[in-house]
Amino acid sequence: ELTAVAVLPGGEVLFVGNHYVPATDASSLLQRRFSADGGLLDERLVAGTGPVNAAEFTPSSLVVADRGRVVELGFDGRVLREAGLVEGPNDLALGLGGDVYLVGDRNLGGSEWFPCVTRLDRDFARVWEYVHARPGLARSVAVGPSGDAFVTGRVEAPPVDGASELPNYDVWIARFAR
Repeated sequence: ELTAVAVLPGGEVLFVGNHYVPATDASSLLQRRFSADGGLLDERLVAGTGPVNAAEFTPSSLVVADRGRVVELGFDGRVLREAGLVEGPNDLALGLGGDVYLVGDRNLGGSEWFPCVTRLDRDFARVWEYVHARPGLARSVAVGPSGDAFVTGRVEAPPVDGASELPNYDVWIARFAR
């Protein structure tokens, strides 16, 4: 399962994704690096990282989020920094100066899930967190040139024409200032 792709200096291409082994129910991060002409240069499994929900590249590393942590890995698979997470995010985006935006869904103790946005600083320490008031899901995040985060997802909406047994959703688009 492919999670992210990056073109490296010199035209090499790095693919990262999940490598799942059904017999052991284990998942690892899979990195495959190809030359500019498509030849396989190397392949690496990074055990203990997975399944990867989201990944982004810096010029010299890979930042991944799995079920319970966010990790920055060198292209050689070495862990550069990491931090634990309350819940696994659905997506991440790298901001200006090394900060990280994570989006996901937060359960506040009931049966409903709420869209959640978290900003971490360059040391992966929490700067702020926002949990939306309406149940729903946060699915993707992107960072604009000013460093603001743009988030998309869906939130529950009132029933349409009295059809209370069928869920109704609104698209949720939000901007979070850096």
